[in-house]
Amino acid sequence: MSRKLVARFLSRVTTLVSDEGGTAAVVFAIAVIPILSLTGLAVDYSRSYLARQAMQDAADAAAVAAMKEYDLDDKKLELYADGFFQSNLGTFAAIYDRDLQLKRTDGGLRVEVTSKVRTSLSEIFGLEAFEVNVASEVVAGAGALEIALVLDNTGSMRNSMGELKSAAQNLVNMLKKADKKGEVKIAVVPYVGAVNIGNDAAHLAWMDTEAEAKYHGHSMEGHAVAKKIGCSWPWEGGGGGGTWTDPYSGGGGSDRSSSLGTLGRAFAWVGELVGVGEAQAATPYKHNFTDGCFYWVPEVINHFTLFDLIPNTSWKGCVEARPEPMDVNDTPPTHDNPDSLWVPYFWMDDIDESFIKDKYWFDPVNDYLDDDPFEAGTDQADTNHGHTRSIIKYNNKKADRIDEIPPITKGPNQACPDPILPLTNVEGEVNKTIGNLNYWEGSGTNAAEGLAWGWRVLSPSAPFIEGAPYGDVKKVIVLMTDGMNDAAANPNWEHISDYTSYGFRGAWNSRIPGQTLGDYRTFLDDRLLQACKNVKETGIEIYAITFGVPDAATQKLYETCATEPPYYFKTTTATELKRAFQLIGKDLGDIRLVD
Repeated sequence: MSRKLVARFLSRVTTLVSDEGGTAAVVFAIAVIPILSLTGLAVDYSRSYLARQAMQDAADAAAVAAMKEYDLDDKKLELYADGFFQSNLGTFAAIYDRDLQLKRTDGGLRVEVTSKVRTSLSEIFGLEAFEVNVASEVVAGAGALEIALVLDNTGSMRNSMGELKSAAQNLVNMLKKADKKGEVKIAVVPYVGAVNIGNDAAHLAWMDTEAEAKYHGHSMEGHAVAKKIGCSWPWEGGGGGGTWTDPYSGGGGSDRSSSLGTLGRAFAWVGELVGVGEAQAATPYKHNFTDGCFYWVPEVINHFTLFDLIPNTSWKGCVEARPEPMDVNDTPPTHDNPDSLWVPYFWMDDIDESFIKDKYWFDPVNDYLDDDPFEAGTDQADTNHGHTRSIIKYNNKKADRIDEIPPITKGPNQACPDPILPLTNVEGEVNKTIGNLNYWEGSGTNAAEGLAWGWRVLSPSAPFIEGAPYGDVKKVIVLMTDGMNDAAANPNWEHISDYTSYGFRGAWNSRIPGQTLGDYRTFLDDRLLQACKNVKETGIEIYAITFGVPDAATQKLYETCATEPPYYFKTTTATELKRAFQLIGKDLGDIRLVD
């Protein structure tokens, strides 16, 4: 209400009083004053309330904006906040004598604004202005946070590694910009068909150095690899004419595969005497020749010994999966339980290309040693498995064909990716690790193994111990893949697939129920779902991203793995992939107002 209207109103009241006179006039005069006072106060209080709301909104905006420029010095930061406050307040003429103060708090900022709001009706009674005070405090949204970036580095990412690295680094930068107290720690876990945990000396405490774990040497142990010329066993050649060189040939005669297995078990004591002792002593391996006919691989093979026997290579750091259920849980490693330890990854030498050139239709995938291990008088002329499984060819022989430069590698470390970066709050170290990531051809995709190690780097228990106790900090895994779980097909029928953390898919040495690619995918999908369940039960949140995955079942798999459906992102382009990482970063590290 304007002053002119108030004056006109008072003039009409005066006229009315003079016309009525007497008692009624006095009563009215007495009553009109509090009526006017209450009306004026109500009007002006409403004005001040609206002004307070406008000031609070402007203060909130100024605090959030200032937090994003946290690195400015105090004076510049306060001027920046004041300018942002004024621009958001807009034209509110009743507000004047504004004073904005900015203070740094524990991990955030506080903006305090004092101002005056002019009155209208209340001014008649001596109240010229209301004082209005507002405050807004912001902090970094993430707070204490541990996050593991579990990233697919398989060969199918060959054309998209640049986009993946850019998106992941953008997430890191977002989180660290909001991290004012150094409370955000990040780990990087690259995965393919296996995971590289690193090969520092301290890691040996986690490893099965004595070859006692259930699957240590599983791909090689206890097989016949050659036969002495002229030696004939009663079952050989009977019925359908099967021979030792092909245990699956022949029909109606003896079961060659079963006989070999029985014979291997019968001579297990030889492995205990020869294999274990030599593995522990790191001396050259021998084939056992105790039955007078066949040369046998020892029953115990130590992968560390094999690495020691090849003079120009060493264990890089990749590991096999532990026996179920420990393959997807966080049971700490202990030497009291060898199966809780990890077996070093060792991709055995493939059959020589020169040997198979005129005999078989396939090319070897990982031929890095010469297969000339047998004495004169032995029959190995047509034995694919003899060349593949022979153990003495590793004895102190230089492997000239080894190549460990990605993406296409060769040797016992073939397709072993870049090592894990454990939790750190050093932004430069994280970005350098991501920037140096490569894609690796061969092996396959094993997201279950990647997720399991993402969990282990966040866990407060061994093997990695950088993680804080559960409940002290927020723990998050970002799991990204561009394809289905699988193992690359391998033309060597001894292997059937490339080597992964679960070994080969081959019929004689497989840990996988069934031998088809579908069997393998079903197995790995099941292990992934179990790993997701185990991780979520600890309170760790899982964000899952699929990139260019057309398979609906795989999309559903990762949506199920995520903490809840909004934590799953289906992306098909580089732009969508970057956006997914941005949304995760905003969710985890966005600046938030303190209530």
